[in-house]
Amino acid sequence: MDTIAETNATPTANYPSLVRRFQSMFIDTLLIIIAMVLISATLSNITNTPDWIRIALFVFLFGCYEPFFMAFTKGTMGNRLMGIQIKQAKDESKKPSLVQT
Repeated sequence: MDTIAETNATPTANYPSLVRRFQSMFIDTLLIIIAMVLISATLSNITNTPDWIRIALFVFLFGCYEPFFMAFTKGTMGNRLMGIQIKQAKDESKKPSLVQT
């Protein structure tokens, strides 16, 4: 007797390894440090730069680097260099929105 069992086969997600994710994070950290140095050097050449501008630029760099890259390019620069793409869980063909990141 042959029985056919229906299964709800969902495709399994292909997650990057922990090593690749760590390498991606390391690249992002280096890029943020380089950006901090460049911003600091640029602002030191400008006379009478208010402290609030420096603070706002560094907060923006730390707080917005990852969410903006995730929402607009499917990953940060480190993710892209390591071949990692961030996708929506419900529809993998779409990138996450800024609210989801």
